[in-house]
Amino acid sequence: MSAPHPSAYEYFFKSALEYYVNGRAACLSGCLFTTGNLLHHAVEMMLKGELSRTIPLDDLKDKKKFGHRLPKCWRAFKGLFPTEDLTEFDPMVRELHKFEEIRYPDNLLAKGASISLGFGRGRMMQKMKTARRVPVYQMGIGDVDAFFAHAIKLCHMIPEPYFSFLTEHGREMLTKYNDHANGWLS
Repeated sequence: MSAPHPSAYEYFFKSALEYYVNGRAACLSGCLFTTGNLLHHAVEMMLKGELSRTIPLDDLKDKKKFGHRLPKCWRAFKGLFPTEDLTEFDPMVRELHKFEEIRYPDNLLAKGASISLGFGRGRMMQKMKTARRVPVYQMGIGDVDAFFAHAIKLCHMIPEPYFSFLTEHGREMLTKYNDHANGWLS
């Protein structure tokens, strides 16, 4: 007898946590262009993990229904928890969604960018200086850390098994400057 096939939400959650660790590692490594996109995908996968319990996968993939549109996924996710006040994460979702605009280099080439990243909530660590007026992309990784801590509880996840893939270096990427990672690793 074979083991039961994991549910879609388990794949989404695993992908979410891998994107999350990779986004934190990218920021720690000083990779300004990819950090925001990795964290965008991390949050998107986390939201879609919970949404996949009630919404068909084809709908979650559909560009007109959800696609990579983080605000749309966020509204649907918040709708699953009407008694929870999740407004503290609204600015993070809006800011992370902006990073989707620079996933491909065409917008960067046409408009430029000023990218600021940091590990506190709302505090930036690095800022790219520009000579002309350009779109601003900012992210406090602590905001994403707080989101994951809250979402893990809301989704009734047991995080330890999902983080079991991490090497010692991966564990360091997850926990460094992360006030919310306590209890995530066994």
